[in-house]
Amino acid sequence: MVLLFPTPFSNFHHILLSFSFCCLFSIFSYSVASQLKQFLFFEGELRLLSFLLVCSYFSSGRLDEMVSVLEGLPSTNDRILFLENHGCVLEAMEALVDEGRYTDAGNLLSKNGRFIEAVKFVHTKSFAAECFLSAARCAQNHACFNERRDLVEGSAERALELFEDCNDENGQAQCLLILARLNEDVEDARSARELFKIVNNICGEVEACLELFTISNEDVALVDFPGVFVTSLN
Repeated sequence: MVLLFPTPFSNFHHILLSFSFCCLFSIFSYSVASQLKQFLFFEGELRLLSFLLVCSYFSSGRLDEMVSVLEGLPSTNDRILFLENHGCVLEAMEALVDEGRYTDAGNLLSKNGRFIEAVKFVHTKSFAAECFLSAARCAQNHACFNERRDLVEGSAERALELFEDCNDENGQAQCLLILARLNEDVEDARSARELFKIVNNICGEVEACLELFTISNEDVALVDFPGVFVTSLN
């Protein structure tokens, strides 16, 4: 019988079971211990003890053994959640792929900054466009100067093509703004401003105007800022 509320007895009981389970793993291989454990533990207690052992292996850097224990859990979601929460992104991705959950694998990679890798798992143009746009932004902000141009330009241009296929004008504008900033291209900055204006993205339009001002060195008074922005300044 599994106790639902913590009591001094239940805490002691779990500690005793934890010690017993760890002894099993220290004496026998995982496969043998897994066969013996059914005679000692209830399902809920086994799940708890498995996680205690997994945490122990993770803390000591014994990742192969950690994964081996996780694979013995009856719930795949438990295994994936533990891996994700402990920064084991690739292991979690592989577990998702093994389950045929390719979209979840792509979303996981994207969420953890692996944008180009994520594209391989989710075959929709809108998702791929967002991934390439995020990759361009990331490279623009973090890559060294010698690497930045190819990374930013290649990702932004690919994202622009995909956003055009999706008829996403706001996405196109964001790509053009990145390219304008990278290449100091006045035409790209103007095109970005016009597209932001069409989709009523005031913040994007102002940013494009500021970039246009920076590139062209025009008098700021000659730059066509959105009326609502000018009014707010006054």
